[in-house]
Amino acid sequence: MKPPPFGYHAPRTVDEACTLLGSLEDAKVLAGGQSLIPLLNFRLARPSHLVDINRIDGLGRIYERDGGVAVQALARQADVEDSDLVARACPLLADAVRLVAHRVIRNRGTVCGSIAHADPASELPAVLLVLGGSVVAQSTRGRRVIPGEVADPQDPARGLEPSDDLEASSDFRIHLVRVLAEKALA
Repeated sequence: MKPPPFGYHAPRTVDEACTLLGSLEDAKVLAGGQSLIPLLNFRLARPSHLVDINRIDGLGRIYERDGGVAVQALARQADVEDSDLVARACPLLADAVRLVAHRVIRNRGTVCGSIAHADPASELPAVLLVLGGSVVAQSTRGRRVIPGEVADPQDPARGLEPSDDLEASSDFRIHLVRVLAEKALA
């Protein structure tokens, strides 16, 4: 099938992307496209605009932050899979990302895209939740941190809004035992 018609935008900065997402009616972010493109092709998603963030420099980092691993919006699943940092600091994420589709898909797909779409075929939203991670979303109103347990792309009152871009990171914590213990005692 072919996707429905849409306007295509390719911003060069995060600010430009946020402005587009905040001003365009019914816009979606395109990063890897491994969740979004099939939805478009089957016409299960019909956004009026796609905002392609692939031309924005500096959004592909994977780095340590606050005892965990931060994965930026354009970090490919294959890069996370191959990361020594992720294998050392967050082995559950390293193991889970190997289960996402095939390597060819992981070469293009992004961790943040899987989380943003809450793709039921992806293990990554569950990993974010289990590890007590959070999502850092950015819009024209600024940045905000959304705990993984409330980040629900289908319900803007509980997490991501249509104008949000996962510019900063998805933050995976390494303290799995502490998180599970806290949840069990709550």
